[in-house]
Amino acid sequence: MTGTPVRVRINGKDEVLSAASITVSEYLASKGVRPETVAVELNLNVIPKADYPKVHLKEGDEIEIVRFVGGGAA
Repeated sequence: MTGTPVRVRINGKDEVLSAASITVSEYLASKGVRPETVAVELNLNVIPKADYPKVHLKEGDEIEIVRFVGGGAA
């Protein structure tokens, strides 16, 4: 990844991405996260999983990544 760093907020924490253009899929892969195990919200909009490879993160974006957890009432 190269280019101008991009500042975003991910799950409430500021993060600087080392590339000017990175997709949601690329970001998840860089963190070792399997896309089928999470839901991603970008600037208060839930992103369909099919769009992860098409959606590029930009300066100032706010991202929430929610992991699915199994379980239920005992």
